[in-house]
Amino acid sequence: QTEPIRCSSNTYSVAGSTECSTCPIGFLTLDNRTACKPCPVGSYCPVVNRELAIECPAGSYSLGGQHLCTTCPPGYSCPRTTASARYPCELGTFSEGGRASCRSCPAGFTCPYTDGSQLAACSSGSYSRLGDPYCQ
Repeated sequence: QTEPIRCSSNTYSVAGSTECSTCPIGFLTLDNRTACKPCPVGSYCPVVNRELAIECPAGSYSLGGQHLCTTCPPGYSCPRTTASARYPCELGTFSEGGRASCRSCPAGFTCPYTDGSQLAACSSGSYSRLGDPYCQ
């Protein structure tokens, strides 16, 4: 009968095996190194063969088992790194993507689209206040 083998970090071995296997990207090993577990929700595990879980930055999220965080799309806010909830920006606010919250259209600018495209200074003789989507 074979003796259990000791596996190094982020590798595992099932009972009776004579080899260690590497956990796939987006996974970590269980503490007893007998199986892999998905990278935790709100984190990403970018490196194979290493116990490394990194928290997702604001404006992105992970539902677990990911090697990269999912970036919030333009025109939306994603306030939580642990859920895929996306909230559309309201007219007069915008997000270019990768934001936890929508930004107000700056005074003196027009913001016709909530994705921040075509953000432009008001023409001479017109104005807008903070949060106004259009110049007057």
